This record gives sequence, C-alpha cells and structure tokens, in this order.
Amino acid sequence: MANSFGSLYVGASGIQNSQHGLNVVANNLSNMDTTGYVRQRTFFSDQIYLPTGKSAIANQQTGLGLKIGDVVHKRDEFLDRAYRQENGRQAYYDAAYEATGEVETFLREGEGTAFSSSIEDLYDAFNQFATDPAAEEKQNLVVQKTQLFVSRAKSVYQGLSDYQDNVNQKIKDDVDQINSIGKKIRKLNVQIQATEAGGVETAMADRDERDKLIDDLSKLCEISTKETPEGVVKINIEGVEFVGEDRVYPISLDTDKTTGFVTPYWPQLSKTKNGVVERKNVFDTYLTDTAKNQDIGEVKSLLLMRGDHRATYRDFYKTDPDGNYVLDEDGNTQEITAFQYSDNMESPKDGLKRAGLGKSVIMNAQAELDRMMHTVVTNINDLLSPTATISEIIARNSNTDTKSEFNQKLSTLVGKNGTTMILNGKTIDLSSAEGQSLRIMDQDYAVIGADGKLPPNELFSRVVGDVNPDATQYQRYTKATITGADGTSMDVYVYNDEDGTDLASQYTLSQITVNSALVEQPNKIPYKHLSGSLKTQDTLKDASNLHQNDDIAYDVAKKIYECWDTEDFKLNPADTTPTNFNGFYTKYIGDLADKGNVYKTNSEVLTDTVESISSSRDGVIGVNADEELENMIKYQNAYNASSRFVNTITQMIDVLLNSMT
Repeated sequence: MANSFGSLYVGASGIQNSQHGLNVVANNLSNMDTTGYVRQRTFFSDQIYLPTGKSAIANQQTGLGLKIGDVVHKRDEFLDRAYRQENGRQAYYDAAYEATGEVETFLREGEGTAFSSSIEDLYDAFNQFATDPAAEEKQNLVVQKTQLFVSRAKSVYQGLSDYQDNVNQKIKDDVDQINSIGKKIRKLNVQIQATEAGGVETAMADRDERDKLIDDLSKLCEISTKETPEGVVKINIEGVEFVGEDRVYPISLDTDKTTGFVTPYWPQLSKTKNGVVERKNVFDTYLTDTAKNQDIGEVKSLLLMRGDHRATYRDFYKTDPDGNYVLDEDGNTQEITAFQYSDNMESPKDGLKRAGLGKSVIMNAQAELDRMMHTVVTNINDLLSPTATISEIIARNSNTDTKSEFNQKLSTLVGKNGTTMILNGKTIDLSSAEGQSLRIMDQDYAVIGADGKLPPNELFSRVVGDVNPDATQYQRYTKATITGADGTSMDVYVYNDEDGTDLASQYTLSQITVNSALVEQPNKIPYKHLSGSLKTQDTLKDASNLHQNDDIAYDVAKKIYECWDTEDFKLNPADTTPTNFNGFYTKYIGDLADKGNVYKTNSEVLTDTVESISSSRDGVIGVNADEELENMIKYQNAYNASSRFVNTITQMIDVLLNSMT
C-alpha cells in the first residue's frame, strides 16, 4: 500500500513538471518576436529518494519522481562578444559613410553646383577682361562674377559648418544615451542581484533587458564586460570603468567656447594642475587601427568626421605654439607631411596627438575649399597689386639708367647706412631681419585703375579692413616712411601680411569680401600700367622698358586668365596629381567620393559579418518555432503518460481497498 501511494507522488510530479514545461514553451512562443528576448529552457532534476532496504553493495532506494531544477536563458559568451565588437565596428563605418555621403550630396546639389558654375563664370569673365581690360563692361563683369564666386563659396563653407553642428548635436545625443544606458544597467544589476540572492530564482526578464541594453551600448562605443558571481555586470568603455559594482561613472562633455563643439571626457580621471583642468578624453580619435580594435563605435566615428574646429587653409601648414607659420631655411612656409595629414600629428599647442586632417571628412572638405579660395585670392591680388621685398626691388638691375624713378630713389636711400622705416609709429632698422622680411607695394610693376591712385586696389579684401577705414592693419597696405641717416625720406606702402594668431588678418573664407571700392566703381580695378613702371621683360636695356602714357595692362590681365589653367594646385599634402582651378571642383568631389567608397565597402562587409554572427547567436538565444513545437508535443505526451500512470495507480489502490472490505 505504501509503495502504491508513493507511486502517486511520482505520477503527480510528472504531471506538474510537464505542465511547467508547457508553460515555458508557451512563454517562448508568445515572445518569439519580442526584441531582446532570450529563449528559456527547462532543466529537470531528481526528486528525493526513499530508502527501501539495504544490501551488501548499496542502500536500496525508491525515487519519488522529478522536480524543476531551473529555468534558464542560455547565451553564448563568445558569440555575444563577437557580435558586440562587430556591431560597434559596423556603426563606426556606417557613421563615416553617412557623413561622407551627406557632404558629397550637399556638394553635388544646390549650393555645390552653384559654386561649381561660379568658378567657370569667373574664368570666363577674366577671359573677356583679358581681351580689353579698359572696357567698363568687362570690368563690371569681373566684379559681378567675383561677388557671385565669393558668395557661393561662403555658402558652401557655411553648409559644411552647419553639418558640422548637426554632427555635434548627434554626439551630444549619443553621449546622453550612453549615460542613460549606464544608469539603467546599474539599476538592473541591483534588481538581478536581489532576485538571485537566494539562489532559487533567475531574474530572466531583467537579464534579457540588461543584455539588450549592452547590445545597444556596443553600437555607440567600444566596450568590454565582465559578470561577477553575484550577477552584476561591470562595463568598461575604451578601457575605462563605466559601470562598476556599486556605481556608474557618467561621461561629461567639454564645450568649446568658440565653436560649441563638445568633447566627451571622464570627470573622475580629470585633474587640475596649476589652475588648468587637464581632462581625460574618452576617445582618442587619432587611434583607428582595426587590428587593435580602435575603429569601433558611432561616437568615435562622429568625433572624427566632425573634427575639433572649423578648418581653413592654414591647417595644411606647420605652425608653432603661438600659431605662427614654421618656415624652412629659405623662409618658405612648411606644409605638414603626407603622414601628418593622413594619420596623426602632434598639436603645436599642447604636444598631444591629434587625428590627421585627412581623417575628418568635414574638416578636410572645409580646408580644401578654403585652400582653393586662398590660392585664387592671393594669386589675383598679387597680380593686380604686386608686392616685393626692398632687396628684391633694388636688385633687379645694376644699371641706374634703366631703373624706374621709384627704384632709383629707393636704391639710393636704402644704400646708405642707418636707413630706418617708421611703420605704425615703430622704428624698424631696414638692415635687420625684420626690415629685410617686409614686403612693400612694388611700384616697379604697379597697375592702377581709372582714378590713377596708389596703392592699387586689390580685388579681394579682408572684411574688417574693408568696412573700417581706420583698421589699416587689415587693409592691403599701411603707409610708412623710409628715412636715411642724412634725413632724406620717401613714402612706401608696406604689405600687411597674414597673421596666424589673428583670424581677421587672413585671406580665409570667413574673412574675405570683394573690395567695396570696386563694387561701387568697377573702373577702379587695376587695368593700366603706371607711367614710368617697368615692362615685364627678362632684361632692362634702355628707356623703352619703361611704360609710358598709362599703357593698358594686357599682360597682367592675360596672366590672371592663364593662372586658372596652370596645373600646380594640390588639394592637400598627400595629393600627387596637381590640377588647375577649373579642374578643382571635379577633383574635390572625386576625392570625397573615393573616401566614401572606402567607408561604404567596409560598412557592407561588416553588415554581412554582423548578420552572420547574429544568425549564429539567434540559433542559441532565439526562439525556434519548430523546436518549441517539438518540446510542446514532448511535454503533452509526458503529461498524458503521467495522467494515465496516476489513473492506473488509483485503480490499483481501489482494488486493494475494495478487497479489504
């Protein structure tokens, strides 16, 4: 009788646990399309055993059925790690490709095509100007097309800057999302730890949610995870602890006061030294080696694409900590190397490494556009209003009879010892390095407008000097007086060179405009040679080499026109195939498209990789309807079998009880 009633326990456990198994299967099927859900699996274990006797070998026992050992959601740590790594890498190249595509689309449409056509229009205007520089309609055309050229170039540059701001906002949003995910994971860690503290229950729903958050986080940045025996997941971002056992270390943003650009940093690792805050940046954007897993995460890619400032032509040149050009032995400005452009370089200000300009799609587009504009502006200005050092002017010919009156007077004056120049109230010794480096208006080759005044007008002016007549340091020339030791003097016009520490002094897109004097009176554009100036010949032999009666400057107009076809313009320091101004825009777009294709290829390859890993991972954690239906049939049959077993035992007990009455 006792064994019969014990058998009821066996049957009851079969019924009960088959029902549990069916419940798990039903839960899996109902959540088959739930994002982040991990398939649950039922594990059974033996129920207690009752002793029935002893033997020489072992105790004799009878089992009382089975019980639920655990219901778990199974994951493959290797697949999880691989998925999250490649998911982050795909997001990195997706962001880079999207940024490149946005810039390319912008340049191919709207303002971009308008700017491209304005280059051709200005070229045609100078072509017509070269045929008859004195014709007012040709002068008007040059000024009008120059205004259009500058306006459209500024629009393109502003569009690039606006997209920079959009990317900057996306970085802010992503960092906010990272911090939000960190707080949620920390909260789930606490809930999971509390639920599983008794060793009885598994917090499956909380674990599913936490794993989904970690997947989302892996898209934004490079992460590594480690789970403690208590069920707490610790997360590092870029090798630095983000979620710990007892707290979250949120990422803060340092905002640039000039541009508004944000830089993510770790406040807990930052320190103040000599009153200066030294921030520990979260992302080292100059490190992008795939082999070292340094090309992972959307935020890092966005930081790289955006860059850290508004780029100009000056970014292609080496500067000292004060922002001044670094010069070579011949006194020429030094370009950054191809490696510094394409990979990384040390910042002259703080000595820290920065990503090469070529890695930032937006900054590179800004710098190349500004370089083209700066080259056009300075070339045309230098032809219309030429400059030279004093030594270059007086060294042109040793024959005094063939020198211009200006050259003779300058040569006589500078040839004396103790010659000085008064410039902006400052006395400069012309024999000093500073004096020898000064450039003055080259009256030997001066070209003037209809007003006949010196100094000649430049076509492109710096904005501050153009709108403010008193800001002479931002105009092309400042009047100065050269005085000899004997008191003899003459006035010259000293060229106001570009200052690396003063943006307003630079011929950069944000600071240039069309000379307002020419806009008001286009006939003031230099178009005729100053009487008594030199003709542009290789040698000077007689007085016929001096211009007379304001000769029309066909030669200057022709040089301006021809400079558009001279193939000596390089987009950047890594460019090995120079082009001309007319070919600039085509090459500009083509170079951008080439970079976009690289990012696109990487993105497509990684998409396939992520899908492959995701498919393998889904085979472990995903719900398979066919497999669940098999389990359902198995548990149904087990339930039916247990029920029939119970019925059989019940009938046996009834027979026994009835036979005893």
